[in-house]
Amino acid sequence: MKKLALKLFKFILILLYPVIVVLLITVSVMLFVKTRDINSALNTYQDIYQENGIGGERKQNVKSAMSDVKSIVKGLYDEIDAKDNQISDLEDKVESEQKDGFGEIKGSILAFVSEGSEFNRYQRVCAETKDNANKQYCVSVSAIGKTYTLVVPEGEYYVFAQLQDDKANTAKAYFTEFVQCNQAGAEDNCSEGLRKNKVLVPVASGGSVSNIDPIDWEIEGLNIEQEVTE
Repeated sequence: MKKLALKLFKFILILLYPVIVVLLITVSVMLFVKTRDINSALNTYQDIYQENGIGGERKQNVKSAMSDVKSIVKGLYDEIDAKDNQISDLEDKVESEQKDGFGEIKGSILAFVSEGSEFNRYQRVCAETKDNANKQYCVSVSAIGKTYTLVVPEGEYYVFAQLQDDKANTAKAYFTEFVQCNQAGAEDNCSEGLRKNKVLVPVASGGSVSNIDPIDWEIEGLNIEQEVTE
């Protein structure tokens, strides 16, 4: 039995011998190529340093070269940082100049208002000037995000919201005295008559007014008092 196993092993070894030889040759070639590339790179570095009158061993030269490269890269990054700071300063300056003569109106909408069976995902919040209702500054507001910011020229405005997909543009929600009354926490004393009184919002240059919520919807069946106090 042992003789049979030995013969079988020798037979397998004979069959695998060419494969083993090929593998050894391949590995030797790869090592040779790798060593050649490394030596070539070292020689290149050595030539460069010799051309520039730099002495020292090849390995030391390579370390010096790598250190030089790191210094150059660091210098480039420092330059980029400096440029970024300059750009940031310019942006701040531009933003400051843009705010000159303008102010902000901030507030929230009443989310998921609908006249039909489907909720509207977006509303259009507008600030109309006191003297001309057709002169408006508007922004699109998501029903999920709810909050908005309007940048407008200094002046006085009435602020309202509309359903963005309302093609007829009939339903509006103004920021009214009724909304102000509810914001103040006096829900029981907020009469329905206050809904007719739109609040005139003054905006100063560089100023900001908050809690301007255009949520007094003129939609039948929508209880604004209940929505505000929930």
